[in-house]
Amino acid sequence: MKKLFFTTLLALIVTGCEKESNADSGGVTLGTFTGDLNINSQSSLDSAITEGTYINAIGGNLVVSTGGSTGLTVGDVEYITSQINSVGGDVTINTPDGSLNLSELSSVGGNYSIQGSDA
Repeated sequence: MKKLFFTTLLALIVTGCEKESNADSGGVTLGTFTGDLNINSQSSLDSAITEGTYINAIGGNLVVSTGGSTGLTVGDVEYITSQINSVGGDVTINTPDGSLNLSELSSVGGNYSIQGSDA
């Protein structure tokens, strides 16, 4: 009986424990982007996504441009922007085609500028 109890307890501990960051992002590790993150084309968006992690912190500046000649919509970039909670530098957003989801952003080290629709 003791063996069954301890086996069950161990199984619950092992399966119930995961890193806090993994729990928040569906099992994907949250990471810091150390430089400036400029999303203004499909290739720059693809580069940010292929980092292999959700980006939740940016050490440098964040620049996001959508609409017009960028070929991006706010829906395209929300995969990245909805996870970011801090930016060490400036945040510059130019989204004439709609509001951008920055709901997790709580800290900006520099200036915060929005052109177009509000974030």
